[in-house]
Amino acid sequence: MADREFVLAPPTSTIKVQIALDPVYSALNSFALLATHEARSGLGEWVVRTAALLPPDLMHRHQLIFQTELYNICEIRSDHATFPAYLDALAALD
Repeated sequence: MADREFVLAPPTSTIKVQIALDPVYSALNSFALLATHEARSGLGEWVVRTAALLPPDLMHRHQLIFQTELYNICEIRSDHATFPAYLDALAALD
């Protein structure tokens, strides 16, 4: 059996991957999905089920908030560690 030699080339680049859970962004997107579930398809069962369980007056208020006042809020990236901390920061705004 012949001897085999392996030559390892030095890496040409370094790949760094960071995975993080952002509870604020996740919660806001969940709220937004509930407000717009009727206009979207392919949503998870929990979205449709949760939206169906909301009383009509609560769903109406929720849609008013997320479709008018907070429409673009999911575009805001947050450095807050928790959703309550985000709400405190949001309440401090003008």
